[in-house]
Amino acid sequence: MLIYGNFIIAAFYLILAAGHIRRLHFQSKTLDVANMVLLITGITVHLFLIIFIGATRGVIALSTVFEALSALALFMAVTFLVLEIRLVEKSPGAFIFPLIFFLQVISAVGYRVPVLDKNIVQMPLFTLHTITTIIGYTFFVYSFILGIMRLYLLGRFKRKKFDDLFFELPPLVVLEKLNISALLAGFVLLSIGLITGTRLAYLIWKGVPFSDPKIFLSIVLWFVYLLNILSIKTFKLKGRMISYCSIVGFILIIVILMIESFTNTTIHKF
Repeated sequence: MLIYGNFIIAAFYLILAAGHIRRLHFQSKTLDVANMVLLITGITVHLFLIIFIGATRGVIALSTVFEALSALALFMAVTFLVLEIRLVEKSPGAFIFPLIFFLQVISAVGYRVPVLDKNIVQMPLFTLHTITTIIGYTFFVYSFILGIMRLYLLGRFKRKKFDDLFFELPPLVVLEKLNISALLAGFVLLSIGLITGTRLAYLIWKGVPFSDPKIFLSIVLWFVYLLNILSIKTFKLKGRMISYCSIVGFILIIVILMIESFTNTTIHKF
């Protein structure tokens, strides 16, 4: 039943992806309303499913990487809803919802019963660690998408392709400011996630196993974003380089998730 629920939610996001891609080429009030209704419905259903899973097990539904991917998809959808309401920006949806759909499908296909000790999952520190890390990843994914959009828009500008798609996307300066904001928010949340994760490691393993590939790469990821932020503040790093750094960080996140999902090389299963 839960697997079917995940696929139904994925279908919501697939339709939203198609609707927002369509909107890039055809603006319509009816389409905007339909997309908004579908988004709110999809978020509501998705949130209900996560709460239902947690209530059924008596623990938060974040104890496997596949549940974390589903939560990441939900946080991305909620963030887009806030972005759309606050900034009236709809064009990023064409880039965001295909990725949300992909994450939700992977979550549904790879769904499995948690193997963690229930005592660990019930720890408030575990909940804080997982939620802050996942929301941090959410902002980093947005940073990646905004970086891709900026590079795409810059490429069309240099080739002098001033078509409807060019004017539908936000200006370069807006994309850069949003990217920097996403980087800062993600970095703060990831820092909290690493601090709480370190405390958890000492409680569970009596120390931090830095040789573990997931833990090691998570620290590398933190340093990548730290250097990116320091470069922005100190050396006034702008534009294209910020986008490239966002792409590098996103690739590291994908590698971390793949290590946890498809290998047995890590003892960090949450």
